[in-house]
Amino acid sequence: MSVKITLLTLVLVLASFAMTAVWAAEFHLGDAVVHTLIDRTSRVDPTGIVVGATREQFAAAVPSGFAEMNILAFLVKTPDALLLFDSGLGVAAGGEILDNLIAAGFSPDAIDHVFLTHLHGDHVGGLVRDGKAVFSRATVHVSRVEQDWWLSPERAGSPYAGGGENARIALAAYPGRVAPFEFGQEVLPGITVVDASGHTAGHTLYDLRRGGERLWIAGDIMHVADLQLPYPELTVTYDTVQPAAAAARRRVLDQAVAENTPLAGMHMPLPGIWRIAADGRGFKKYPVDGKP
Repeated sequence: MSVKITLLTLVLVLASFAMTAVWAAEFHLGDAVVHTLIDRTSRVDPTGIVVGATREQFAAAVPSGFAEMNILAFLVKTPDALLLFDSGLGVAAGGEILDNLIAAGFSPDAIDHVFLTHLHGDHVGGLVRDGKAVFSRATVHVSRVEQDWWLSPERAGSPYAGGGENARIALAAYPGRVAPFEFGQEVLPGITVVDASGHTAGHTLYDLRRGGERLWIAGDIMHVADLQLPYPELTVTYDTVQPAAAAARRRVLDQAVAENTPLAGMHMPLPGIWRIAADGRGFKKYPVDGKP
């Protein structure tokens, strides 16, 4: 397997513990090229995010007290189409994916398909700008379970009401161009959708296969990799059903190890795509073209 990442440019400006970045990275997957797109980079204090971690676990995994927790999206260029996986926060919320998409030489009007891992605001906010579709000709793909859960009248007046409204606004900007799918479906040749629910009701992993090579785009299977790789049982406050989120993470990581499949995550440390190895009772990451 001739999988590799080519780092083209990386410029980081550090201010306190927040970073802005211009990034171009290429992951070659058969005849396709996967670009990591940065929406926001940051180092965070995970104590208010991670649920159930002990002081000893924090000290072992994040001795500095801060962990890398980014917001990323992935652009896949095939010979036939441009595919975007998630869209970030959006310009109005300070997201940089649109700027970095353009800086990498791609027009938002050239995107053919947008695939959503779930409908949280840091994944769908970039679909709209000033109430209008950012990707003028794209079809938007989303789990039917996820769409129905967020758009259900039951969300009105609940703690999820704001998220439901954000999802409604984002999807409404694409009338006739939203394509709900069922888990297990091959939504496009070489792209199968896998149930990774728990973080949200219809949280989705995308299984990409090109030319005998494979990549999983796994959304929010992890938020704080420094902690959740060695201690995969740890959940975060953002998880809708925490036991299910932990079970999905363990299942995905076990399979990534068994099949040596690279894993892309929207909150992973840069470059955002890693291989996974077993490490005691937990896991560790290593570069896709390296060794554990």
